[in-house]
Amino acid sequence: MRKIYPYAPDVSQAVANKATDVIEKHVVACGVRRAEELPEENKVHLMRELQRLFQAELPAKIIGKDGEEYDWASQGRTGFFYRVGHWLERLFGYTGET
Repeated sequence: MRKIYPYAPDVSQAVANKATDVIEKHVVACGVRRAEELPEENKVHLMRELQRLFQAELPAKIIGKDGEEYDWASQGRTGFFYRVGHWLERLFGYTGET
């Protein structure tokens, strides 16, 4: 699995496999080939399920390769969950408007 941000700490292969399974489950259930093609409601469900997975599987803080402490939390614009959510919003073209 390719990292979204190169400076983010590595995620274990087991967690990456679980995330891939979640994405595949949503894509197959909707009968599409890519996550981009999911209907808006399914994109929201996918994003929330991925956030729950990462919150359950990853520690709150870890030490990166450079020795700095990295916060996975979503507070501010530095947390992992904020970045994943932002990336998913850009991927799916979500603007927050309904």
